[in-house]
Amino acid sequence: MRIVDCFEQGLLKQDRSDLKKSLASIDRGSRKLNEANRLLAAGFSEEAVLYAYTAMFHAGRALLYRDGVKENSHYGLFVYLKERYGTLLEARFMSELDALRQERHELMYGLESRKYSALEVQDVLKVANDFCRAIQDLIKK
Repeated sequence: MRIVDCFEQGLLKQDRSDLKKSLASIDRGSRKLNEANRLLAAGFSEEAVLYAYTAMFHAGRALLYRDGVKENSHYGLFVYLKERYGTLLEARFMSELDALRQERHELMYGLESRKYSALEVQDVLKVANDFCRAIQDLIKK
């Protein structure tokens, strides 16, 4: 799917550019990442993964707010970031964002519990942290 398809299907909508919302979304993502670290420390691995993805989602949404786009789906946000910023962000970020998007869906709506090792969650948190920093750098440009 491409960005144009996302607009046609209502997954993305044109809006006005809003730097204030963009910065607020970055801030929200940072808070979610901090919470993810606390959740891991408390032994809540599934929740830490969910919050790490949520941090990435909010960071990514900051770019959409800046560009005057509103997302109506997590997939639409992923498609937009991949097509619009895929050359400006490391390729690993796009694959990790998509993998965590799907993981989030399973954790939220699936019937099976998932056991993560502390190392797995630490890796997810590192990727989320790196992704959020890369987005912050793009916002500053």
